[in-house]
Amino acid sequence: IGLFGEKKEQYLDQDYCVLPSDNSLNFALPSSVWTGQQLQVSFALRNGPLYTGGTPLPVPRLTIQGGSVDLGADLTVAPHTFSKRYDYCTSATLACASSIRNVEQCDDSNDCRFLPPKATMVKATLSIKIACSDFGSNGKMVENVRICPVDDCSAYGAQYSWLKNRSACCWCNQGICTCKPYQCSSSPSTLITGPWIGCKDDCSQRQSILNSYDVTYILCTSLRSCDSAGLYYEVVLAATVDKTCGGNLIDSVAELDVQYTFDWTYGAGTENSTFIVVDAQESSSVAGALNTVLLRLSLRPGMTMPAGSYINVFGIPSDMVVQNQLDAFTLLCNPSLTHCQRIDSFTSGKAIFNASTSVLSIGPSFMMVLNQTVHVAFNIRNPLIRRSPPSISVSASSVNDIWGIAASSVRGSLFSSSEARQCSGQLNQIFVSSRSLNWFMLSFTCNFHLEANSKVSLSGLSTFTSSPALNVGSPYGFVNVGSWKNSGDFEVAVTQTINRGESICISFQLANAVKSPELHQPAQNIRVATGFSPEFIAAYAGAALPVPSMASLQPVVVSRVFDASISAFIGESHQNPSESNVIFCSFKADFQINAGDKILLTGLVGSQLPSTSELQLNTSFGDQFAVWNNTIGLLSFFVNQTLIPQVEFSFVFEILNPPSAQSAPQVYLSVASLSGDFRPPLPCNGVILTSSPSSATFVFATISESSNIQNDINQLTVEFSLDSKVSAGSSLVLTGLSRTQNADGVIPILSTQSYMGHDGNWQDGTLTVDTISIIPAGLRVTFSFDVVNPSQASSSNLQVSFSFEGVTANALTISSSILQAPTQPQWIAATATEGNAIP
Repeated sequence: IGLFGEKKEQYLDQDYCVLPSDNSLNFALPSSVWTGQQLQVSFALRNGPLYTGGTPLPVPRLTIQGGSVDLGADLTVAPHTFSKRYDYCTSATLACASSIRNVEQCDDSNDCRFLPPKATMVKATLSIKIACSDFGSNGKMVENVRICPVDDCSAYGAQYSWLKNRSACCWCNQGICTCKPYQCSSSPSTLITGPWIGCKDDCSQRQSILNSYDVTYILCTSLRSCDSAGLYYEVVLAATVDKTCGGNLIDSVAELDVQYTFDWTYGAGTENSTFIVVDAQESSSVAGALNTVLLRLSLRPGMTMPAGSYINVFGIPSDMVVQNQLDAFTLLCNPSLTHCQRIDSFTSGKAIFNASTSVLSIGPSFMMVLNQTVHVAFNIRNPLIRRSPPSISVSASSVNDIWGIAASSVRGSLFSSSEARQCSGQLNQIFVSSRSLNWFMLSFTCNFHLEANSKVSLSGLSTFTSSPALNVGSPYGFVNVGSWKNSGDFEVAVTQTINRGESICISFQLANAVKSPELHQPAQNIRVATGFSPEFIAAYAGAALPVPSMASLQPVVVSRVFDASISAFIGESHQNPSESNVIFCSFKADFQINAGDKILLTGLVGSQLPSTSELQLNTSFGDQFAVWNNTIGLLSFFVNQTLIPQVEFSFVFEILNPPSAQSAPQVYLSVASLSGDFRPPLPCNGVILTSSPSSATFVFATISESSNIQNDINQLTVEFSLDSKVSAGSSLVLTGLSRTQNADGVIPILSTQSYMGHDGNWQDGTLTVDTISIIPAGLRVTFSFDVVNPSQASSSNLQVSFSFEGVTANALTISSSILQAPTQPQWIAATATEGNAIP
């Protein structure tokens, strides 16, 4: 509760409340309310069921009793909700057209609704800004803006709908669209056309051509039952500009601000409580494989999923779940899906499965979700045999069932086990001399996740010999010790989970036979057993377990001896935790690297960058994409041209630093060629990914003044530079400015740059100013602020100290002659005149 115009808010004291009657709310005022003051009270109630017509609800009534007051009045519904929509209109011609749609059933990934059903429109305004481009020259100006409602496509037939990219009603069939031309002739009366002074050869600034223009009655002919399909607008230039912005003559942004309310008689329930988008993705469709299912749940605009809610998944076959608890986690994303974060507190990391009802309950949540998209994920085992995908639906509920979202069917096919489990690979060897020790390289991929402790065995090597325990290696740390049987079987266990489609490379050493092994060598077979858990095997008692994956390898390929070497250096742009970090690597090989060979960088552990197959890579031999595997810290890419020996090459990519300090990982670089050669990884010199605390040192710092007159307003100008970047939110502290007459409090900060905040805090000669954006290393930052000079002169210099809070920065103290105020105020000139010289 609070009085309008006062920055205070407090909860109501309920000590004097009487027991309220049905459907009423009683409260006591915390203090007197005087004549003419306005009082605002906020409270929360649960909406009723969907209003389907019939008897309207009574109008709310306010009754005031106490002291000499006893009166009542019916309440009117005041505007309380605001909606803001942005739209961009660009064109390489002299005119551009666009539209802002209003679709009741709106996918959360496309923000396409600004007015809910049954809402009463109060006011809508449109503002348009255009990039400066060349609008500082004579004749370079905006000729017109046209604004109309979106065309009514139903007038052309049920098959027609509005296409935003065509700005017309169209009927599309197999990629061919027939559109109805749309003519809009309505223009606003308050258009700012330009040109503008200083608005030439500049795409960074925008000028307003339409400012809060009222479009209420363009959108809605009847505010109470407004069913607007949207707003159409055009921007037309008077002449061609000489400078384009991103190749466009017109680069404009429109902002639609809508204010609306709801009629109380609807009972607040004007649309169903459902998810407007429910779809699913799975990580694997391979039979028997571990499968991560990701559900995308989008709430209607304005809907709230309160703390304590459960997300319920219906239709999961009970034979796929061994334990009643499954691993689960939640991602919270904004409507445009541009930003997501993991919320472990939402699900507590577990989901409970009820086998009798085939319902998986995820929760309870410990936070409220409002106007956002939630991604819920859980791990499950796929069926062993192919089957028709089950029908899956999702709902939400609370513990006491006072709130809920009805079940919605999931879009997407799950749990069909449509792929058979399979692996494919190749075996290479290095030496072919009789009786010599021979290095073998086994590389293979599987179409399913190979779980930790799975067994990989290789048969058909009967002409070789070895000890029972043989040395094995892997550039990714997949394996440790292998076993050997004299019958020619080699077996090793992987030490970590290998992702679907990820290449696995294992090296081991055997002794050659008397004859060259490439002659009459039988084909090798690889056998991969995933090693199902005892619980999983018990669940399939009496049923046929899946046959371990088998794959025929290509015949042994003889490779040349690895007598080549690589030298490599790796470095980074900074060590700030959780921030983007540019990693650069330079290398030089004494052998030729051919186009199509793969370069692998391993050991990049600790980064928070999610795995991706399209990581931007800038190299000295051409820009391209790399594959990034966050799980094992592996970056790999194919070389797109031949790299000659003894020449240094480099590549640069960007990842996220670890969230906290860690030991520097050992990074290795290796090359795998198309011919099957694999050069063992060699360590890179350099230290990266330690995420040590941010540090910076002042390169220089100065402070100057505009006046040395006593009691005068004096503008102090500060300039400084740092050797490392400083993050937004850090605080610059200046101390030693004790001679001023400024009172403690907020002091305005003046700057033409956008690095320092607009206000600083002044306290006993100390100024604290926050940074509002990242300050790059080496940049000269300048800002000014006003102080009142002392009333008496001083001859000693001030010791002004510069330091940063929130950053490990070396403080810098300088001796400055400011604020000595040696000059007293004095008349510059004085004259006297008379108005009448007549005696």
